Amino acid sequence: MHSRYERRLLDTAAGGCEVVICLVVRRFRCLSPECAKSTFAEQVGGLTSRHARRTPAVTAVLEAVALALGGRAGARLSCRLAAGVSRMTLIRLVRAMPDPAVSASPRVLGVDLSGVRTNFC
Repeated sequence: MHSRYERRLLDTAAGGCEVVICLVVRRFRCLSPECAKSTFAEQVGGLTSRHARRTPAVTAVLEAVALALGGRAGARLSCRLAAGVSRMTLIRLVRAMPDPAVSASPRVLGVDLSGVRTNFC
């Protein structure tokens, strides 16, 4: 073990109050000469990821708010949900989401000729 440090993670609200998880994380030293990293920190599965300041649960809530409302309106709602973030954070969350899969070609094609003038004389 190399050292320890404290991580603070924003989590989903409880009783209308913001919840911050204070977590003591261990750092380890890699003694292998082939390893590119000299030290690395442990991750708690399902709770932390590298460099994250929010848990996956609150990130999913903020992504849903960002998709539904967008920037300023989403930021106002996130404050009411006790997970206040800025409008730019919500926009970054939307930009970081993967694009939805697009099908290769349409299966049904319809043509509307109701507005077309036809002259069959």
